[in-house]
Amino acid sequence: MIDGAAEWTGKDVPVSAYHWEGDTLFGLTILAANEEGVARVPSVPAGKGRIVRPDATNFDFAKWPTLIGVEVPAGGEVRLRLP
Repeated sequence: MIDGAAEWTGKDVPVSAYHWEGDTLFGLTILAANEEGVARVPSVPAGKGRIVRPDATNFDFAKWPTLIGVEVPAGGEVRLRLP
């Protein structure tokens, strides 16, 4: 769960996303908050990930600015507050 996330209508570039990268796979999930400013990220692999600021001019996700690093425990849940 991500507190302090922005709402997203799907029209413009989202304010934030969850990004994880493995040896051969990667995932990117847009963070879209509810009315209370809370976004729920669906199942993601355990391990390191990061909340990033998407850049519509650069699709190299590794170069997107990191807002906060995340370590998801196996079978666990993490709750974060965006800066």
